[in-house]
Amino acid sequence: MGIFLWQRSVNRPPEVVAVQVKRGTLTTPYSAEGVVKGWQATLSPPASAQVVEVLVREGEAVRVGQTLIRFWEQDLVSAVKAAAARRQAALNALREAQQTYALTRAQIQAQIRRAEMLVKEAEAQLRLVQSGARSEEIEQARQEVEAAQSAFDLAQRDAERAERLYQQGALPRAELERAQQAYRTARARLRAAEARLTQLQRGARPEELEAARARVETARAELQLARTQQEGLKPLQERVQIARAALREADAALQGAIRARELRALTAPRNCVVVRIHAEPGESVAPGMPVIELTDPQSLWIEAELAQEDAAKARAGDTVQVSAPALPGRRWEGRIETILPAMERKPDSPLSVRILRAVVKLNQPPPELRPGMEVSIDGEGSLGKPTLLVPSDAVIEEPNRAYVWVVENDSVHRRTVKLGYFTYEYTEITEGLQEGAWVVIRGKEQLKEGMQVRVKHE
Repeated sequence: MGIFLWQRSVNRPPEVVAVQVKRGTLTTPYSAEGVVKGWQATLSPPASAQVVEVLVREGEAVRVGQTLIRFWEQDLVSAVKAAAARRQAALNALREAQQTYALTRAQIQAQIRRAEMLVKEAEAQLRLVQSGARSEEIEQARQEVEAAQSAFDLAQRDAERAERLYQQGALPRAELERAQQAYRTARARLRAAEARLTQLQRGARPEELEAARARVETARAELQLARTQQEGLKPLQERVQIARAALREADAALQGAIRARELRALTAPRNCVVVRIHAEPGESVAPGMPVIELTDPQSLWIEAELAQEDAAKARAGDTVQVSAPALPGRRWEGRIETILPAMERKPDSPLSVRILRAVVKLNQPPPELRPGMEVSIDGEGSLGKPTLLVPSDAVIEEPNRAYVWVVENDSVHRRTVKLGYFTYEYTEITEGLQEGAWVVIRGKEQLKEGMQVRVKHE
């Protein structure tokens, strides 16, 4: 029985453990060291000044625009007032020049329009005199004479009848006078109509034609004179431009004086915290001398140094974990915001150690984290694009090739593959396998091509 069992165990197919090939992205952990940084600023006066008042304390939170330190400014108050007075005088001069120009221009334009109208009327009258009366005008005048003659005859008969009645005592004198006045009016209208008809039939006399030409020449001369007066607007325009330039200069001087006065006070450029104050009231400070230091605890970021071997693992946008030796047991989540494009030598390193700088932003910076603290960054990065992955234990590497054992129908077959990136756990397969295949990860030491095996899937 023992011999039988021994022979059976010898002839039994070996057992192997196989896993299925899947597609995925190869990831690998990386770490880096970094330093917490934040917005910091040191304020100083642009010119020599004497501190009058310090309005904040060290450690105090201040808001943007808040006055921190005041300097002596009485010497600039009178300068601002004088600049404001010069600006007002320049503004008044500009308004006066603009009003004078506008009034003169309006008067000249009115004269030109009036002269143009007179020219048109004189030219129309001249054409009328030159062309003579038209037949329809003569006919209209003849009809007016006939109508005036009829009215005159009627008025004459009424006047004669009124005279007889008045002599007989049958008509008041007022009625007689009214009839006589109507007679005289009708006679005047008849004479005027006859004179107009006679003039139209005779045509214009030489003296009338000459008078019409003279009126045209006079109107044209007046128009030319009015247009010539426009040249007088140029000095007024230049006066307006000079006044406008003087106003701009006065504005600049006033703004400069106001700005110089504003610079006699230091204000907070943003919401921040006072770190240190270097001056006391009564102390004189020189330009560029540090007076107050500020920081913004809400604008923290981390400047991390990635080692050269981890440079290809990290990507902008990766989520990382941040810890600080000064705050053991605590971790915060952050994100790689920027990775600088070039490697550089690590400062103060005795060896030629190359690093890659990265900027990490914390999602919720804790108040305990302060600028200058050293921190550690841990992340997991992808080494390439999605591809086929197998456990690294399945890969057998030889000097000129790499292969895996593939299980098909309970037998194993050697498959030569091309490798990509690899980690301790997984290796990328770029050629030689298909997704879904089963590869041996354990029990592959005594395998031969086509050998029957007992497969344990994992």
